[in-house]
Amino acid sequence: MKYEEIRNDPVRELKRLAEFVGCGFTEEEEKEGIVEQIVSMCGLVNLANLEVNKSGKTDFMHGPIKNNMFFRRGVVGDWMNHLSAELAKRIDEISETKFEGSGLKL
Repeated sequence: MKYEEIRNDPVRELKRLAEFVGCGFTEEEEKEGIVEQIVSMCGLVNLANLEVNKSGKTDFMHGPIKNNMFFRRGVVGDWMNHLSAELAKRIDEISETKFEGSGLKL
């Protein structure tokens, strides 16, 4: 599951994820629109607008960080506006090393 796939069809990807973890949706849940409700509730716009994410903080080793720092625009490819080519390459190298042999495709 890739971010681009989730952005293109969040309902389909949520169903796939639910099946993968062994908690697939029933026909009744799908008919009632439960899947769509979850997608809406977990969307970036909704999460970013929650009060805890607007004004709350999370404690890290070097001190608290405002929760709103965890939210960007949610646009495919926006990482290029935040990471240098060198840093992106380094992240790819580390990810490939860590996931080697797992069957995951990056």
